[in-house]
Amino acid sequence: MVQVLQKINHVKGQSRFYAISVAPTLFGETCVISEWGRIGAGGKLRHSYFADPTAAERFANNLRARKERRGYVVLPEQVPLL
Repeated sequence: MVQVLQKINHVKGQSRFYAISVAPTLFGETCVISEWGRIGAGGKLRHSYFADPTAAERFANNLRARKERRGYVVLPEQVPLL
């Protein structure tokens, strides 16, 4: 599951996104993938690996809460068009 957050502030000229996803790896670990940057531009990626899936979920939730405190808003899940 991917959680996408965005922060738009026209006064400061900010239009940013932050995406967080949790996925299993081929080696039995769990990976938290973070991507961030300006909306409409390529972003940066960070991978964080955890042996325990619960620790990975906790890390992802803490990361999302930190971004919400900084003004990011969670976007609703998007349903793909068929």
